[in-house]
Amino acid sequence: MHSGPPVAISWIRDRDPLEPLPPDAWDRTATVTVPGKLYEYSTLYYGDWMARHEGSHLKHIARIVKSRSA
Repeated sequence: MHSGPPVAISWIRDRDPLEPLPPDAWDRTATVTVPGKLYEYSTLYYGDWMARHEGSHLKHIARIVKSRSA
């Protein structure tokens, strides 16, 4: 169970995995299309990238909260 502001709880809940992946699923790949380019990424690579990307949003949220409480 998560606790915190409703918006934060919703944000976390939306990103919680529905169920854990079996070990071999992390090696599966998919082709990702970026304008003009195709990339083949594993689930592990993309999951790691997504976690780092989402983490940057948390830093932005923390800065906003801090600036409003000053």
